[in-house]
Amino acid sequence: MDFLFNEQALIEQLKISPVIIVTDQPIKEEILKIFKTNINELYYEIKEDNSSEFVKLLNKYGIKYFLFSFLDKEKLNSIKLNYMDFNLITNRQIVRPEIIKNKDLTKLFYKSNKFTLSEGKIYPSYAALKENKSISNFQNNLQPIIDSPDFWKEAEYFYLLEQNSS
Repeated sequence: MDFLFNEQALIEQLKISPVIIVTDQPIKEEILKIFKTNINELYYEIKEDNSSEFVKLLNKYGIKYFLFSFLDKEKLNSIKLNYMDFNLITNRQIVRPEIIKNKDLTKLFYKSNKFTLSEGKIYPSYAALKENKSISNFQNNLQPIIDSPDFWKEAEYFYLLEQNSS
């Protein structure tokens, strides 16, 4: 729901199995009400356009949720008052890890443990999806890093590896 907000697809998934949802947009109350037992957790990204009313609904239906944001501190501080009766908002940053500061990026690879499925293809990252760099299976997913904010936003889900120069 964070990459492609499609409530009908969400409903179809909720009908067959429990889910963990990541979203940056409110989900209709009727969906939350009907399928609350199949929502294990929900991660709500707070952007400039956000809804504390949505979080009220999550509380109302007893859905376990977490709030996070990539907004800069100044923008986030102006929003925090709207959420003070709810969970804390975890402030996240998009940064390249210091460990690769002086590395040759062409020799760095990543192995993902978070996958995006789209149109029958497997992508080891959202950045890979945007660049149409799919993989054939979940096991063999060692790929060159993609030096972009979308890639580094998900870096906590990757193992970074450096190719030996021998």
